[in-house]
Amino acid sequence: MKKIPFSTRITLWYTMFLVVVSVILMVVLYQYYDFREQSTAEKQIIQTIEDVSDKISTNGTDYAREPGMVYYTKDTYISVYDKEGAFFAGMIPEGIGQLPELQLDKTQTFDDDQGRQWYIHDTSIYMKTGGNMYIRGIMENTGYERAAGRMGRFFLLVIPALFLLAVAGGKRITTGAMRPIRELISVMNEIRDDGDLSRRVPVSENLDEAKELTESINGMFDTIEEVVERERQFTSDVSHELRTPLTIIRTQSEYAMEDNSYAEQALKTINRESHRMSKMITDLLMLSRSESGRMHPEMKPIDIRAMLSDLAEQGRIAASDRDIDIMYIDETDNSMLKVESDEDLLMRIVLNLLENASRYGKSPGGHIEIRLRSDTDSVVITVADDGEGIAAEDQLKVWNRFYRAEGSRSRRDSSGLGLAMVESLTRTLGGSIRIVPAEEKRPGELPGAVFELTLPVGEQKGE
Repeated sequence: MKKIPFSTRITLWYTMFLVVVSVILMVVLYQYYDFREQSTAEKQIIQTIEDVSDKISTNGTDYAREPGMVYYTKDTYISVYDKEGAFFAGMIPEGIGQLPELQLDKTQTFDDDQGRQWYIHDTSIYMKTGGNMYIRGIMENTGYERAAGRMGRFFLLVIPALFLLAVAGGKRITTGAMRPIRELISVMNEIRDDGDLSRRVPVSENLDEAKELTESINGMFDTIEEVVERERQFTSDVSHELRTPLTIIRTQSEYAMEDNSYAEQALKTINRESHRMSKMITDLLMLSRSESGRMHPEMKPIDIRAMLSDLAEQGRIAASDRDIDIMYIDETDNSMLKVESDEDLLMRIVLNLLENASRYGKSPGGHIEIRLRSDTDSVVITVADDGEGIAAEDQLKVWNRFYRAEGSRSRRDSSGLGLAMVESLTRTLGGSIRIVPAEEKRPGELPGAVFELTLPVGEQKGE
């Protein structure tokens, strides 16, 4: 079964709500009119009883039986009872049947055998001739009929008008409210059909939820377009970067098959390029996992001082053939300093920074410094070299995959993934990294590139 459109459901709900409210209002008004009629009838009975009482008490008991005495006036029947409560004079409505007992100064209701409802009010009078008598006023309750008539007219005239107004107004309101949604659906369907991610949904000028929704979806399209463009560029870069080692491997294998004396050199070249391809693919997989959020670091307390000292020693040994000295400078004063982080990922970040510094720093005879300092809630690790540094226009681009500055494009020992991986893994660990501008360098730091890695310390626990 086809579902009812949302706008129609809102209109129906709105209409039914108004109808229910109108019915409740009708019932309340009916009760009000009925109460008002009852109050009016009670006042009229009491007034009529008082008029008759004055005449009887003034003229004596026998006056109550005078032929000229009026016992029906203003829709009220008056009857007089002696002090024993026996009927003495007056009028009682025809067909009313057995009346209830006298109840002084109280208005009571009574239903007769014909289904009519009556108001009855009793009072006593003191006769100048001595003794009490009782006077009863009886009036038929026709107020509910008048109230019902008023409510009937209200229902017949007002309710249909309210119903039509509710339907028309609800439809107009929901149509206007749903218009931005329909435009949104239309544009999104067009984007889906033609694949043009540069298109955006027109933003409503009204300050309502529809405007927030369209702005949110446009923001989502901005992100999607950026991701797709980045992946398109990534695919192009990967194809370009892998083409070179594959070409070298194919060429070297062909040379080796043509010239047996060249086979050993070709195998060395093929082995080197295959290792470079393997490392590139491994780095790409890790980078992809990190950027997609599928990498879940194993966070635990790390002795950051000992780790950096070990990495500096390892780097010093690895760079000894290029005569590069690596120094570790600890500027902290907390011997119990721990960092809540993933040790393997953090080591990879620092090693990539050291590799970048040794590749682009001064060589031979170069220097690299690792510095550690801390404050209340973070630690800062800087890796500095004494090379030419990074040009200002390149400082934001170096974090892109496969980007290599103009002076380093000819280097074949760099895949252009190291700093992209550093930036992505740093975000995975909840930290931040930047290249320190020349004007912010601290006194005594090396003149080349300075990378500043900031990590949260985490909860500190004593040993």
